[in-house]
Amino acid sequence: MSHSSTQINKHLKSLQKHLADEHPDNPTLAKAVKSFRKMDYVGHSMGLLNKDESYATCVTWWPMIAVLGTFSAGKSTYINSYLNIPLQRTVIRLSMINLQLFATATMMSQKHSLA
Repeated sequence: MSHSSTQINKHLKSLQKHLADEHPDNPTLAKAVKSFRKMDYVGHSMGLLNKDESYATCVTWWPMIAVLGTFSAGKSTYINSYLNIPLQRTVIRLSMINLQLFATATMMSQKHSLA
């Protein structure tokens, strides 16, 4: 896709503003635009891109990472820990096995205290 360099700059500024407005608590996506500008500089310097082109206009998708796991396997906890920010809400849930173990331990404790 070819644009004038002025249009490219307007597009990148608009993209950066949109990402910053859409995700004010997570500036990582807006910072990605700076990476496109750096890649564009290299591409222009090496003759891989014309001055009126940008890698930002060539990418039609954003990278996506999927974290797969069973129910309550710790996916959100992992994401939050890895990013070091509370991005994903976490819920502490006791599984039926944990409840059974807790009930058994409680009953055994009560039996020993009665003896």
